[in-house]
Formats: sequence, C-alpha cells, structure tokens
Amino acid sequence: MNFLIVSNNKEVYCPLAEIIENNGLGKIIQGNHLLNYEKADILIMELSKPANRSLERLYKLTNLFSGEIIIVSQIKDKEVIAKSYSLGIEYYIVKPIYSSEVIEILKKVIKLTQFKKCIKNAKNILKNLKF
Repeated sequence: MNFLIVSNNKEVYCPLAEIIENNGLGKIIQGNHLLNYEKADILIMELSKPANRSLERLYKLTNLFSGEIIIVSQIKDKEVIAKSYSLGIEYYIVKPIYSSEVIEILKKVIKLTQFKKCIKNAKNILKNLKF
C-alpha cells in the first residue's frame, strides 16, 4: 500500500512514517504535498486548528481522492469528529499517537482497500464480458 501523510508537524509525520515502515505496512510517498495524492492508496491527514479551515480542506480532498482517509488530530470536539466522518473519512485518531492503535487501524484500512480493489477489478471484468 502507498501512504501519503499530510502534516507539517514532525511530531505527527515521523512517528506515523516509522510505524508504517517498521511494520511492513506499506510505502510512504515522499513529499508532504497534496499534489501527490493520486499516487496514494491511503491518505493520513492531520486535522489542525482552526477546525473549520481544516474541514474545508478535508471536504475538497474527499472530492478529489478516491482512497481511504485517516485523520490524526488533537481536536476532541464531537461535532468536528462527526463532521469528519460525514465527509467520508475511515478513521479519526485523537492524539497522542499510540503505535499499537495505529497499527491495528492501518491493518483494517489496508484490508478494506484491498477488498475495494478486488470488487472494482471484478466489476471491470464483468463489464467487459459479452454475453
């Protein structure tokens, strides 16, 4: 799996990248820029304050990115979390980052991504069959 971590905070980026690489969960797409989103299967985005601006950014991203999105944030406000889920994210991780929690979440999202790819491939095969 290809991961894109979108965070300007080294205290978020570095531990996440280390968890992914050290546990053989996938490859980190180099560069912390949203222009690299097309190469990613899973996007991990830090949601920072002010929440409204970050949610606007998330809204725009969900319209562009077809993969799974995981949010990491210090924001614990239930309305912000609910809004994030309503925009289509898969998981919302509240800081601090615990490696065991992140590993389990990433494993679940990887399985979901693989399942969706299989379904998409099956649909394409069936669509191309002529009866």
